[in-house]
Amino acid sequence: MFASSFASAPTTDISRQTPIVSIALESLLIMIFIGSIMGYAATQEIDRLDGGTELMDMLILSFIMPVIAMIYGASLLRNEIEDKSITQVITAPIDRAISYLAYYLSLVVSLSIILIAICLVGWLAFFGQLGMGGDAGGILGAMIVLCIIGSLAYSAMFILTSVLFKRPIYFGLF
Repeated sequence: MFASSFASAPTTDISRQTPIVSIALESLLIMIFIGSIMGYAATQEIDRLDGGTELMDMLILSFIMPVIAMIYGASLLRNEIEDKSITQVITAPIDRAISYLAYYLSLVVSLSIILIAICLVGWLAFFGQLGMGGDAGGILGAMIVLCIIGSLAYSAMFILTSVLFKRPIYFGLF
């Protein structure tokens, strides 16, 4: 009797119930990671400006951005296709292209906000120790523009993979 009560208990996935909370927590952890690495890099005895900009480029643009875009972009449409809730969107009296464009733009905006916040934390951790003068503002501006351009490109690529492949995460990992 005791075991059967646990077997019939509904299981809940917190990431399905509160996706905004899970996205915020994931972003906060990434910001702490980037901030600590960039803060440590500012204390090293290397050519600080070149080393810091290369580290921000490598961490954020080459690693964090594609991974975040893959996770969110590949699962955006695929989850709706799997649980069949996409039929409501497709059967609505709106053109399918407009629906897909809305998915794309929402992903671009959310990725851009997350990546700009991550860039800002890394920039503040690095240039907060070195001083905000010189090329610091130009570097931040360039990183923000590159994050927006990357969000545009990676969002399109991973939404396309979520439509074409049954398991788009596997495609993105390779």
